[in-house]
Amino acid sequence: MRILSGSVRGKKLLSPDDLPLRPTSNKVRAAIFNIIRFQIPGSHFLDLFAGTGAVGLNALSEGASSVTFVEKNWKCIHAIEKNIVLSHFETKARIVKEPVERFFQWESLEKYNFIFLDPPYDFEFDQYSALLVSMHSKINKSALIILEHTSRSDFFGLASEIGFDYQEKHYGKIKLSMFRTNEN
Repeated sequence: MRILSGSVRGKKLLSPDDLPLRPTSNKVRAAIFNIIRFQIPGSHFLDLFAGTGAVGLNALSEGASSVTFVEKNWKCIHAIEKNIVLSHFETKARIVKEPVERFFQWESLEKYNFIFLDPPYDFEFDQYSALLVSMHSKINKSALIILEHTSRSDFFGLASEIGFDYQEKHYGKIKLSMFRTNEN
């Protein structure tokens, strides 16, 4: 796995085989950054369920001012720490070592311009719903939430119910759902 674009494009990232995750594919990561590339410089990026940190590190490579990585698995946290050092982003990265749900209890999300979520594929709809509802009241009104999930899930109804504008993109069995508040 490598950083796909930006200042450290091509930098190889560590992704030990025994990590309990399914990294975001290069195709999907490239699609994410093609969508948001011109808004990234100077932004603050939140990478939830961070895994190896590849998405957040790509945001730093594209010019994000800071990235907060939220991850509860210690093996993943060690991989993120090593990847931050390998990419020379120590001063722009922060790792929060706890479950995403607990992070929302104490952290303000207003400073983040982009929030990326890649929960485990066995995440239930109720879990997604709870996260999105909790985020809606805490985010910067211009923030973009990008959720990676299987193409079987559909969030259009939930997005409307919560008060988000909604857009989705399909990449084979993967779908990116994008949410932005519609209360501007």
